Amino acid sequence: MCLPALAKAELFKSVREGRIRILLGSTLKMGVGTNIQTRLAALHHLDAPWRPSDVEQREGRIIRQGNLNEEVRIVRYVTEASFDAYSLELRAVDAACGQPQRREKPVDVFDASPADDGQRALQGEVQFLQYSK
Repeated sequence: MCLPALAKAELFKSVREGRIRILLGSTLKMGVGTNIQTRLAALHHLDAPWRPSDVEQREGRIIRQGNLNEEVRIVRYVTEASFDAYSLELRAVDAACGQPQRREKPVDVFDASPADDGQRALQGEVQFLQYSK
């Protein structure tokens, strides 16, 4: 569903004011121009984007000045032996080869980097991930 600009602005205002507490959207739809960080407490990655810039774009919605929450939670869902686990593994290889990772974060985050997530998923250490087969 594509919202008209005015409806989208009103939706984002409702999120900032706390009248809407859950918002689902894709990286594309919730990317540039989505200023809803005021009250965000958690971000759930339902997939593992292929491009690291997509992860940064998503997390940039919550890890941002202006968020009233000093700590936020970022959760990644990975299915064992899936393409998402493979994608996270590739990011881990990039990190090991010295590829640039993420910028410093202005607030504390409960979990590790996407590269660490991939390694833990591959090693079966999924206590911090929602696990499904």
